[in-house]
Amino acid sequence: MKKLLGIVALGLLLSACSSKDHNLKFEVIQLYCLDKGDLSKEIIFNYKILNNYEKDIKYIDAHIVVKDLFGKKLIKYNILRKAFVESNSSKLFKAGKDVTFSNECSKLKDVNFDDMQIDFIVKQIAFDDNSVVKLNSFF
Repeated sequence: MKKLLGIVALGLLLSACSSKDHNLKFEVIQLYCLDKGDLSKEIIFNYKILNNYEKDIKYIDAHIVVKDLFGKKLIKYNILRKAFVESNSSKLFKAGKDVTFSNECSKLKDVNFDDMQIDFIVKQIAFDDNSVVKLNSFF
């Protein structure tokens, strides 16, 4: 039997921008721990990426870092590299991270969502024409 250990986050919108304009937006839909019933636990992370570039995105090299109000890192989560987000559209992504042998679920449950700082860190983006933009930016 699967059981939610509590929804941690819903609907946090983070804007990602290059040096001049807002070309990428990132929205956390859900971030929660799931007790899978076999003594294993998983962090479920559902998010949306909005591509405001004039090219389709093929790959995104990025991750998120969830921190508390003091800046202490609670979790780090890699973003799916194969993105395939069409120009001027958005796409939903679902990901899971096995945390059976870590204390990441208890770290998340100890902090209210409103008190979390979520950094969306984009290193680079590859487009459908195989061009690459290197950003190394926090959003």
